[in-house]
Amino acid sequence: MQRIRDNIFIESNFFGVTVGAIVTPKGIICVDTPTSPGDTRKWRLQLAQLEAGPILYVINTDHNRDRIMGNQWCEAPVVAHSNTYERIAAYPDVYKAHSSQSGGEHELVNDLSGVRTVKPTLCLSGEMALIKDRVTCNLIHMGGAADGAIWVDVPSDKVLFVGDTLFAGLHPFLADADIDVWLNNLSELTQPRFNGYTIVAGRKSKRFEYLIDEIEYCVSYLTFLREQLSTIADGPMPGYAVSDVVRKLLQRYPVENNWMPLMSRRLTSGLEQMLVQRANL
Repeated sequence: MQRIRDNIFIESNFFGVTVGAIVTPKGIICVDTPTSPGDTRKWRLQLAQLEAGPILYVINTDHNRDRIMGNQWCEAPVVAHSNTYERIAAYPDVYKAHSSQSGGEHELVNDLSGVRTVKPTLCLSGEMALIKDRVTCNLIHMGGAADGAIWVDVPSDKVLFVGDTLFAGLHPFLADADIDVWLNNLSELTQPRFNGYTIVAGRKSKRFEYLIDEIEYCVSYLTFLREQLSTIADGPMPGYAVSDVVRKLLQRYPVENNWMPLMSRRLTSGLEQMLVQRANL
């Protein structure tokens, strides 16, 4: 666990997502939860060692299973966007292994069978402030990476959790993406209001000392993807075209060999769903 402010911690060594903990005088506000039950137990133990009181809330920055599977063990109200609620509510009440082929890290976790899906109990549609004593967490609907994606801003400490908005080092989930909104959100991170902030991404996250490099990588990726989607839309063979775009993305933005099958599945699933959504417009 890494302390990034006196009262804010992150853990980026769990398999799946980076999780955060914001310590208030009344207890702890968690940002997302670990993917595997074993990692969730470790996270709970780390939080207990802070002697900071109970978990008050869990904030889910989107609906991706990688970041909601630990909700069950946090035993606290879950806060999310209303669109995220709808997506989580559509999941089966109990997780079944091999029930998803979205390319999420949860598909590689062996002990998730039987985990309950815990739906949000408190939802926002635009913005919401969670205030506990002297600590304010502003939850801001940003969309882009997912229709219910939110950022968590702790202005007093200049820390911003952005979920899957930043994704350098891995390929992003695309099924619910709005690329134009996503690019606007990346531009927003460069604005003066976030000068001096520590930006925490939702996966493989460290303290970003070179934030502009991370942003430029994501902008390059999404701009290239948008160009490829325009080509697909004009082509006669969408199935072949999806495979071709996946190949181009994996070549242009390579990952370690052991991640290739999962990333290929993630991109294929996401692009296919994007095309279906476009066809229905």
